[in-house]
Amino acid sequence: MHYLVILSLKPSEAKAKAIEKVDDLLELYMGIRDIDLATTMFEAGKDKRNPDEFAVALDETLGDFAFPDEFVFDVWGAIGDAKQGR
Repeated sequence: MHYLVILSLKPSEAKAKAIEKVDDLLELYMGIRDIDLATTMFEAGKDKRNPDEFAVALDETLGDFAFPDEFVFDVWGAIGDAKQGR
């Protein structure tokens, strides 16, 4: 029997890395740095299974921002990468 061993970051490290990436994307797309907003975005997406669920969660949580689709997709990717330890 073979086992696949997956090494990943501790949850708190993964969360911090994801939030940092989201904050970087906020600066890239919106020209702002806001760790609280990045944290809120991470929290909205951390348990979502796909970008569509994430987009709905963002609209429900932060709908007033009207984030561009490309930005939402990149944020989803950053959260997913961090959860995968990348």
